[in-house]
Amino acid sequence: MKVTRIYRGKKSNRINIDIEEEFGFSVEEDTLIKFDLYVGREINESFVKEIEEFDRSEYLFNKAVGYIARRPRSEKEICEYLEEKSTKRFGEINAGSIAKAIDKLKGREYLSDAEFTAWFAETRINQRKYSAFQIRSELALKFGIDKELIGNILAKQNIEEKERDAIESLISKKLGRYKSKEKMAQYLKNKGFDWDNIKTALNI
Repeated sequence: MKVTRIYRGKKSNRINIDIEEEFGFSVEEDTLIKFDLYVGREINESFVKEIEEFDRSEYLFNKAVGYIARRPRSEKEICEYLEEKSTKRFGEINAGSIAKAIDKLKGREYLSDAEFTAWFAETRINQRKYSAFQIRSELALKFGIDKELIGNILAKQNIEEKERDAIESLISKKLGRYKSKEKMAQYLKNKGFDWDNIKTALNI
C-alpha cells in the first residue's frame, strides 16, 4: 500500500492520510512526524495498526493538554475526562492509551496532584474563604487526592493560620446578617471552621 495524499482535515487539526487514492486514517501531527509519513511511502497493515495504537494516546494527550490549560487538574479529573473522550472517539475506554497519555503528561510536568492540591487550597481559602475541613474533604472526595498528600501540602501552606484570616474576613462581611455572636458562630461552624479558631475570633 502506498500513501498518496496527506492533508489537514477541515473540521479539526488532525492530519488525514489517503492510501491508494482513498481515505485511510487520520493522525495527530506528532504522530505524522514520529512515523515519518510522506506521500509515496509504502506501508502495510501491521504498520498502520502500530500508528493507530500510538496515535490513540497522542490524541488523548492533546485533549488533556487543552483541558489542563483552562485550570490545574487532578489525576482523577484527567482520567475521567480521558475516559469520556476515549469512549466518544474510539467507542470504548482504552485504558492502555489513557495510561500512556497520563505518563506523558507527568513526564512533561503538566500533571501533578501535589501542585494541584497546593493551587486548590490556596485558591479556596483566599478567594472563597473555605475552611480547612472543606478543603480536605473536597480534595479527597471529589478530586481523589491521597489524604497523606493533602496533609503534607496543607501543613507547608500553614493552612490553619490562613483559616483564621478567612474567619476574620467572613465575620466582617456577615456582621449585618448575623447580629449575634451565637448565630455567627453557628454559621462558621456549619462551614467547617475549627471551633477554637471561631471562639478566638469572636471572643467567646
